[in-house]
Amino acid sequence: MNTRNSRARIALILVLLILLSLRFEALFWILPALALAVGVTGGVEIQRMAAHKGFAGSLRVILPGIVAFVLIGLLPPARFIHWVIPVLAAVFLGAFTIQVFQKGVKDAYYSVPLDVFAPVYVGLPLALGFQILQVDRVYLVYLLVSVWALDTAAYFVGCRWGTHKMSPVISPKKSWEGAAGGFLGCVAVALLFKLFVPADAMRLTLGEMLAVSALIGVFAQVGDLGESLLKRDAGVKDSGTAFAGHGGVLDRLDSVLFAFVVFYVFLLLDGRIPVPAMATLMQ
Repeated sequence: MNTRNSRARIALILVLLILLSLRFEALFWILPALALAVGVTGGVEIQRMAAHKGFAGSLRVILPGIVAFVLIGLLPPARFIHWVIPVLAAVFLGAFTIQVFQKGVKDAYYSVPLDVFAPVYVGLPLALGFQILQVDRVYLVYLLVSVWALDTAAYFVGCRWGTHKMSPVISPKKSWEGAAGGFLGCVAVALLFKLFVPADAMRLTLGEMLAVSALIGVFAQVGDLGESLLKRDAGVKDSGTAFAGHGGVLDRLDSVLFAFVVFYVFLLLDGRIPVPAMATLMQ
């Protein structure tokens, strides 16, 4: 199965799971459990890919860091902002502590940054996904549908008309035509949501929806290529084997992770996620 086609199916499954959990509150636990499973698996995949390069990343730092980010993502937005820096600081200090007392001098320039990078790359975006969910559940559904539309459109347009390679070294199968199709598919979701979702449910103007869809349409594909870049540098075909025959967790969710970051930053700058005053944070 083509990578884009497989990832589109995974995105659709995520949308259905969220809709199911929103319909039946007793099933909400599925989402944190799924995020933790995805995060831990993704952290292991990062560490194993780095091992192909000879870098000894520490799962004793990577996995607790990812779990911590996911768990603080369940906090209310104001409390989440309060805890991001402490968690990041703990990961930073933990990476150096493990290096100093267990690994020593060897590959310190590579291992310490890797131990910090992996939780930020995998865990922080998952946390931001839960923050988006708390601001408005419809926003998260909209985001995942946008990524699903992007991947689906990119796959079919690329297969039918793709002739100009986007990045032959990093990802030989991706074309500029497919990228353009994915971008338009993502933007089309904004129009469909505006037409069929009630205004009191989707509290974004058409201009805001087009802007955020355009950002997702660009940076979700950057996330796709970025994960491919890591694989090429590590000399592996897939990030892992979580999906037998279709690669690992990061192969399926690379674009979603970047989409979480983009949408969260958009909501933060747009004022839809309140930033508490320092006095409030210190209470």
